[in-house]
Amino acid sequence: MGYYGYIRERKHPPEPAAKPQITSFADVTLVLLTIFLVTASAALALIELSLPDADHTASRDVNLAITISVTKDGTFYFEDNPEPIEGKNLWTVLNATKRTADWPVAIVRADKDTPCEHLADLVACLQGLGVDELCFMMDDGKGPT
Repeated sequence: MGYYGYIRERKHPPEPAAKPQITSFADVTLVLLTIFLVTASAALALIELSLPDADHTASRDVNLAITISVTKDGTFYFEDNPEPIEGKNLWTVLNATKRTADWPVAIVRADKDTPCEHLADLVACLQGLGVDELCFMMDDGKGPT
């Protein structure tokens, strides 16, 4: 016959509670945030800024600029020429115009409904031709801005 015994359960020591103390953590965080905000605002008040004087200011003659209008359907116009320019001929026309009269500034006129693709094409062509400065005139129905 076999011997029957019993297994005694051993009592384990209680496990430590793993509950974080949120209240004290929030208090410390708010105190640190307050200290940071006070010192940051005090540091900004102490900064003394001295800017150098400009030797000269650059100005451009608007008469040297060329104005190009863009319509919703992708047609381009020069301000002084009402003849439309198709998008596929834009580079050729701009290149020919740039050869006859050098213009460092281009003014682009468009209304708010003009798709960005047409403006991006025009800007890419102008940058490819070496135009360094672009000005945009947008018409939102209240007049050009």
